[in-house]
Amino acid sequence: MSWKLANILAATGLAIVFLAFELGGLSPANAFFWSAAVLTFYTAYQFLRRDGMYLGDALSSIFVRPTGSSARMRGYITYMGCAVLGVFVAIQAITTTI
Repeated sequence: MSWKLANILAATGLAIVFLAFELGGLSPANAFFWSAAVLTFYTAYQFLRRDGMYLGDALSSIFVRPTGSSARMRGYITYMGCAVLGVFVAIQAITTTI
């Protein structure tokens, strides 16, 4: 899968989960599950793109210092945006069930 397609699918998937949850189409448990699932698969894809790296180097290139091409920077921005949106959905889902 190309990196552009993965970025688009992850961002679109989380946007759909967010909108469906906010508009009442998803229950809090389902919204939490789907946001966690999209983030888990997107994180796994990020690790697969860094196949030859050591774990520490891969973690730091994903989360801390995305050096390299502009494609990696776009992937970093998309990943952080998806992470923020996923955490936002998860916090809202948890607080609405308490």
